[in-house]
Amino acid sequence: MLSAAILFSLAACGQKQAEQPAEPKIIRGTVENGVYRNKFADFSLALSTDCEFKSGSELAKKSGISEKDFASGEAARIFTEDFCVIHDLSAIIRDEKAVFEVNIYNDNESADEHIDFVVQGFGSDFEENNDMQIICNEKAEASIDGKTVPYHRLDVKSTSKDSYTMKCATVVVTKEGFCYEITVSSFGDAEPEEFFSRISFSADGAAAESAESAEELGRGTVKDGVYTNPEAGITITAPEGWSFASDSEIAKINGISADSYPKDGESLFANADYIYDAECADAYGAEFITVDFSKLSKEESKIYTDNDFLENINENYSSQEGVTESKVASVSVGGKKIPVVNIKMYSGAGDEIYGLIFVKVLDGAVCMVNVCAYDEPGLAAITDMLELDW
Repeated sequence: MLSAAILFSLAACGQKQAEQPAEPKIIRGTVENGVYRNKFADFSLALSTDCEFKSGSELAKKSGISEKDFASGEAARIFTEDFCVIHDLSAIIRDEKAVFEVNIYNDNESADEHIDFVVQGFGSDFEENNDMQIICNEKAEASIDGKTVPYHRLDVKSTSKDSYTMKCATVVVTKEGFCYEITVSSFGDAEPEEFFSRISFSADGAAAESAESAEELGRGTVKDGVYTNPEAGITITAPEGWSFASDSEIAKINGISADSYPKDGESLFANADYIYDAECADAYGAEFITVDFSKLSKEESKIYTDNDFLENINENYSSQEGVTESKVASVSVGGKKIPVVNIKMYSGAGDEIYGLIFVKVLDGAVCMVNVCAYDEPGLAAITDMLELDW
């Protein structure tokens, strides 16, 4: 294997786990395995993998901001006006005839004040302007996740040709001047309050735990030329002429102790905060793909996003000698567009190198998949070896 493998690793970035970006205020939530989690406001919604989720581009357009700013999730980038609303989630559960939405306001109100304001807003002007008849518009209380909280109940009937009735219940969570409206809309026989059991006032609470979730992160395995790590959502299939390095070979290449790898039954980071989990290369060691894990604290896992690390890595490479191009872009992996850092640089021997860096923040770790080739067709061919369930 070629020692150039370290060119595209966290170690080559100056141990990114030790150089965290300036702490951003990430106020948007994330969806994974059918669960919406908002780590900033500390709540979660146990939805379903069968939900129809509106895409980030659709939500960004509805919010009136750029896709890049929306994807960052940073308060300073998504709230550029004194008062606006960010549409963070829209999920349809068709078989239950229900819609879940999360909208974020920067109105610096308490939950009670926000609900009172909303109740006052649904008056006769709303009926006239929206072809709706208001059947119920009131403030109520409900017991959710062991807490008694206020919520807004709104029932409206369409007066247009396509008549329908919509029953809505909105719970409000506040954090540092931001109000999060969690709205359940029922278009069927069910009352919206029946869906309150899906809400947990913890990003990692009972609701999220009751839904499908990833197992505890562990090392991947290699069998018959295929590396799999289901907890990290990674599969790499080695083509003919390629092979995976053993732990001792990887340790030698990267100048680490083989004792850093966990023993059977030990956690991933039992002996080290950084693990080179896999390396697959061609017969000459000239082109390769690697998988690395770096330990994060629980708090860091809540604060930092994939985009934070991508931007930080891009900034680091952009300032390095020999790098001719470094940018955050996206590539297609298995039919899905996944963000990457795309790099072009020269090796110490003067060879041009093309690289892609994929990043995924997991619970307690950040994973990096590094792809290196000597031309763009080779880069595309290596990327085809990769499957990412991200």
